[in-house]
Amino acid sequence: MKKLSVVLVLTVLGLATLGSAAVMQFTDSNDDGVIEGQVSGMRTGAKDLNAIVSEGGTGAAAAWYELQVQAEGNEANADPGDSDNANILVLVTYEGMPVDFLTESDFALKTILVPPGKGAVQVKSFSNSGNGAYAFQVVPIKSITWGAGEYDIQLSVSYAGVAVGQTIASIEVT
Repeated sequence: MKKLSVVLVLTVLGLATLGSAAVMQFTDSNDDGVIEGQVSGMRTGAKDLNAIVSEGGTGAAAAWYELQVQAEGNEANADPGDSDNANILVLVTYEGMPVDFLTESDFALKTILVPPGKGAVQVKSFSNSGNGAYAFQVVPIKSITWGAGEYDIQLSVSYAGVAVGQTIASIEVT
């Protein structure tokens, strides 16, 4: 009984720290004499983005919801003088929860800085890896090759005109 009390107190303290409303249910689910706890409703404060859109949350008078966007570039197959792909890996969350239903049309990539004499990058392919993770394969624009140096890309996300976010990704080609 002492162990259950300690676990219960720690669980309640943890939930209070998270600031989330939750419901604790205790039952002996398999009649073995051990009471199991189950937590439900951990993110009751977070509003689902699909619910926001379906409620008509679009247009000039609508509130904007901030997406948290993280991105990281990697050289992958890109080498100076060729036009093979590099990658940009993206993680999108809303109030700490993964946003995993975006499509390529919800993203905009804009090349900001390139090595001297080189050009912008364009998307070769896009994939939704699930759990809020996305991957872009990028290549130099037509008739241009990679140059040695850093490529900085602005990545913007907009979902149904109400949820937006942006970040910068860098690809170092060596």
